[in-house]
Amino acid sequence: MKNDLIELLEAEASRNQIDYILKLVGEDSKALSILVDLTLFGKYPHSNRAGWTLDVLDRKHPELINPHIEKLLKHLENVQSDSVKRPVLSILSKRKLPKKHQGFLIDYCFDILQNNKEKIASKVFSMEILAKIAEDEPDLLGELFSVIDLQYKDASAGFQSRARNLRKRLM
Repeated sequence: MKNDLIELLEAEASRNQIDYILKLVGEDSKALSILVDLTLFGKYPHSNRAGWTLDVLDRKHPELINPHIEKLLKHLENVQSDSVKRPVLSILSKRKLPKKHQGFLIDYCFDILQNNKEKIASKVFSMEILAKIAEDEPDLLGELFSVIDLQYKDASAGFQSRARNLRKRLM
């Protein structure tokens, strides 16, 4: 199964190919687990394409990703590639995350937000994760808004838009 998925991920980097892989994986929990492992532990380009596939699956069927959230959280700090980090953060940003991981996530996401070398998508998803945590931990809002404000003027339109929306939502 793993070799078949790798072959499919190598074949082509397109949305059509992603949709084809998703159709084959379906609700097969073993295949989905392999896809998660390829995302977290695979090598380029498999990890990038597997991550993209998981992100698309999450948008269509988030309930299928839920059993894998713990594993994504556990191994997030080891993800180095921006092309893998972005889909994992995207998936995590759409969920209320377990309290036991919130300390790690707060540190991790603030590090991303404050790092000028990080891609905008990772920053935006980190902002969203921090905002979700801040809904239950309002003491975090001051620090979150301070970090956002420091970057706002020079940030991309996407960053600024998400920052404005978060501020409206959280105020």
